[in-house]
Amino acid sequence: MGVTSTTMEDTPVVPETKSTTSSSSDDAKEELLKASEPEVEVEQKEKNEGPEIKIEQLFNTSWFSKDDGNDILRLGLLLFYTPIGLLLFVIRTFIATQFLLLKAILPESKVKQKAMRVMGTVLGVTISTEGQISCPTFVSNNITAIDHFVMYAVTNASYVKMEMTQLPSPVVRLLCIYDGMLKKASIPKLTLVFFPEKETTNGQFGLLSFYEKVLLDETVQPVGLTVTRPLLNVNTVQSGMFSELFFLFFLPYTHYTIKFLPPETYDELQTQKTIASSINSVPTKFKAADKAEFVRKLNYRPPSIATMARTVQQQLHPVILSPESILAALQKTGSVEKAVEELRKSFTEPSFPKSASQRMMSFQEKKRLMIATARKKYCEQNGLEF
Repeated sequence: MGVTSTTMEDTPVVPETKSTTSSSSDDAKEELLKASEPEVEVEQKEKNEGPEIKIEQLFNTSWFSKDDGNDILRLGLLLFYTPIGLLLFVIRTFIATQFLLLKAILPESKVKQKAMRVMGTVLGVTISTEGQISCPTFVSNNITAIDHFVMYAVTNASYVKMEMTQLPSPVVRLLCIYDGMLKKASIPKLTLVFFPEKETTNGQFGLLSFYEKVLLDETVQPVGLTVTRPLLNVNTVQSGMFSELFFLFFLPYTHYTIKFLPPETYDELQTQKTIASSINSVPTKFKAADKAEFVRKLNYRPPSIATMARTVQQQLHPVILSPESILAALQKTGSVEKAVEELRKSFTEPSFPKSASQRMMSFQEKKRLMIATARKKYCEQNGLEF
């Protein structure tokens, strides 16, 4: 009986151990699944958002440098081509004057539009289009300073600056007609093009944030614009109309590809995403003000140590300090403001130099300070200029 009772006591223990083991394994599986869920979410989020774009990737800082590793070969070809390019530039400059006269004289019509496109080809602007035009209002990304001319040659669309989009739609249309852009066109037939980025990019990696409004309650047709040219970049972050026209006339051609996308109701985020995907780019949150800040940092040049020393001496006037003490403060602090603060503290706080040369230097500075202070008081008392 004793053996039986012992067996009966032990028998329920075995299934408890198994159930505990199975429940612990289930808990471990659940923890693993929960731990893997955030990783899947992060991977899906990265897939949806795409790679992170830095602001320097949106702009070219040089006309010549590209990321293809052929800069030396391209420079050699450019030197060989330069005499031909300069001759081409002179010829196209004379043709451009005739082009402007033709644009001013001809009335608005299909004939003028085709003539503008032919003259543009002579000047080095080649254009190819994809898709169908199905809306009178276009929204496009902006790459060069003559994008509006390219859109005009293809769609006869008038360029509207984004500052005008705060006005109601009929007012914008009337202003366009009054400005002489399309005097012969009626309001229903007037076509407009907007560049809601408000600044140019290189068109390769990302688009700037779009402006919130184009026209009130307006259906627009997104347009994806890409630009290519041989030997040089299409623009730089600081290029303007004249520099871009020079290289446009200098190089054999600059090719514009225009992709007309299905019309949609304008939404700054959705329209930006639509245009970006059409040109194998990504939408970004950078704005036109971020480009201006990037240019400011690009042009910033730190002042020389001599300039900083002169600034410190001017701020501490009439106190005359030795160049050695000013340079030592600048090397210690790294900025003019902190160096001035450090030197002013040395005048008020007692110091105990360790070496005799340091004690002698401190005595000389105090002597200069006493003489300068006495001279200033004397000039003030006698009405003299210090």
